[in-house]
Amino acid sequence: MLTFAVWLVWGTYFVFLYLIIFWLLVLIRENNAVVEKGGLVESKNKPSDYPTVTVAIPAWNEEENIRETIESVMGLDYSPDKLEVIIVNDGSTDQTEAVAKRVMGQYAGRKLRLITQPNRGKGAALNTALQTAQGEFFAPMDADSLIRRDALRYMLPDFEDQKVAAVLPLMKVWQPHNLLQRVQWCEYLVSVFYKHLMAILDCISIIPGPFSVHRTRILRELGGFDEQNITEDVELTLRLQTHHHKIVQNFHTEVYTKAPDTWRRFYRQRNRWYKGTFLNAWRYRKMALNTKYGDFGFIQMPRMVVEGALLLLVLGALLYTCLLNPLATQVRLALLKGVDPWTHFAQTLTDFSLVDHEWPAYFFVAVIYTLGLVLIRYAHKHAREPMRKHGYLVIPFYLFLYWMLTTIVYVGVFADLVRGKTHRW
Repeated sequence: MLTFAVWLVWGTYFVFLYLIIFWLLVLIRENNAVVEKGGLVESKNKPSDYPTVTVAIPAWNEEENIRETIESVMGLDYSPDKLEVIIVNDGSTDQTEAVAKRVMGQYAGRKLRLITQPNRGKGAALNTALQTAQGEFFAPMDADSLIRRDALRYMLPDFEDQKVAAVLPLMKVWQPHNLLQRVQWCEYLVSVFYKHLMAILDCISIIPGPFSVHRTRILRELGGFDEQNITEDVELTLRLQTHHHKIVQNFHTEVYTKAPDTWRRFYRQRNRWYKGTFLNAWRYRKMALNTKYGDFGFIQMPRMVVEGALLLLVLGALLYTCLLNPLATQVRLALLKGVDPWTHFAQTLTDFSLVDHEWPAYFFVAVIYTLGLVLIRYAHKHAREPMRKHGYLVIPFYLFLYWMLTTIVYVGVFADLVRGKTHRW
């Protein structure tokens, strides 16, 4: 058991080191070209030449956020005649509908509609908007998010490439207040930077809900959103990849989302995300290691299938090699000496003999974290955010402790899967 655990930990070290170096090499090789592809070109079209865009805002119990979201979308710097906004109230039990109607009164004469339906889930709400959408492009917008005014003027030029099916804005956390939100702010920057690197290889695996712009025609050809899926954005992304459509990460405009501010909300959100990602990756597992899907099949799909299980295995192996096995050894020694185990522990704790010191492993971890810090620096640079913006404590917390939080969520995910528990929205 000990030998297996050690090999598992070391194998994981090598995998992470390989991936980090691989990402850095991709960045170095493509740095100049990617900056130009990222959406530097702003639309120079006259207002009368703008294509029609439909923004769909699905909402369920969003009375606290819906006002700001609607005002953000209506404030887009875009021709009013070419912007259609559809709010879908998906059976909210709070004041979402009433708040939306009050805000709509401020925009009389604009193409702004509210549709109320029984609660059927986010995918169904988006399909309701898609059925009547008049826009050449379709942009889902989460009801707890805000979009920058210039978004469409920067994102639409990417569609000049007819192979492009979707364009993503740079997503950031909106005004983080506590440590948990600030660490998520750092996480989002790293995640978007990862998409930036994967976009070079056409390997984007998730199109997030806040203001990703799609070709309406392609969405309809693919049958819209999966209404039974708890992460319809992940499923749609994988479906686009199976049809070899191109997805672009744009780095020159931003959308802001409100991150969970408590552990309970964070756990619920990430439980749904990770569970949905795993279920969809398993659903499309035939793409993994399939040459038909190129780099996506060899890089992204294997990661999506095994990521959660690997984290749990590594956590278990680390606990066993560094704590449980040494602890069991000390118990045996105490019993052999005929002394009280707790007294023995008190004596051995002072010299850390309960901990199995693997100095080569510590060195290897230090190398990984150093390279990880380099990636975080690049992520902040590309997102145009100073690393000190929310305090330097955020960086070490993200590097050393955040993975433990996500691993705890994965424990809950697999427990739910064993029990067959799922949830919507």
